[in-house]
Amino acid sequence: MKEFYTKQDIDVQWTGSYPNLCSGLWEIRINGILLIDHKNTEDGSYNYESFLRRDMGTENQYSSWYFDGDYSECWDDYYQGDAYKQWIVSEKGRNILELLGQNNVILSEADLINLYNQINSKDWRHSSCGGCI
Repeated sequence: MKEFYTKQDIDVQWTGSYPNLCSGLWEIRINGILLIDHKNTEDGSYNYESFLRRDMGTENQYSSWYFDGDYSECWDDYYQGDAYKQWIVSEKGRNILELLGQNNVILSEADLINLYNQINSKDWRHSSCGGCI
């Protein structure tokens, strides 16, 4: 019997890095093709309003830093974000689904979970790398 659906090759990267982790861009490739957020651009380039420049709101443990009363650096770990089932129906999950649609990409549930897991492994929050200390 011939297969109707082939598992998609999904690659997710966040281009930000220390000391400026929060100034990156999500690069999501399906079968080697970069997805473009056409809704927020006229020429296919990225702009600063795109959700692809923000954290993705996935569930994970993150760190943040602050100065205490003695101006010493303090780090706190915390859990934040949505697990897959809540995330896929959240604004950020819907943005990803819309992005897939704009690029004529159809993913199975297993591929969507894989996409979430890859995003989750690279997701970040402001104040999490300490570069702005």
